[in-house]
Amino acid sequence: MRKMKEKDFTSKFGKELPYYVPQGYFDSLPGCIQEKCASEYPITKKQNVTLWDTLKAQVSLAAGFAALAILAFAGYYVLQPTNNDAVILSNDDYIEIIQRNIYDYDEGSIVDEVKPLDTNDSLPRHDEEMIQYLLDENIDYTTLIEQY
Repeated sequence: MRKMKEKDFTSKFGKELPYYVPQGYFDSLPGCIQEKCASEYPITKKQNVTLWDTLKAQVSLAAGFAALAILAFAGYYVLQPTNNDAVILSNDDYIEIIQRNIYDYDEGSIVDEVKPLDTNDSLPRHDEEMIQYLLDENIDYTTLIEQY
């Protein structure tokens, strides 16, 4: 069956190839390619490399890092908050803030923020006068040393 289809096809269209290769084409092809390559990319002599040419890449890389460091330094100080516009809150303001946001705090954080009372804030102590009084009243000296 396949042979039958092949015969029908060849009888309809023929066996001639639509394309042809000129005589000796593939024999002269490598020479033509080499000539074109040689004319497009001529072989040149090695150029002398100066010291500046070798250091140019390193100098530009160092300059780039220096510029990056300067930009980072400037950006850091520009974005820093200033204390010039600090708002001073009164005790009433703090109380109002805590009353509105009391559920955001736990007992431990509030206790940590409360300043302990300073025992020196009450009355001034007069240790020397008390010691002198107790000595005048004939209190034992070792007892005084243990107490004060």
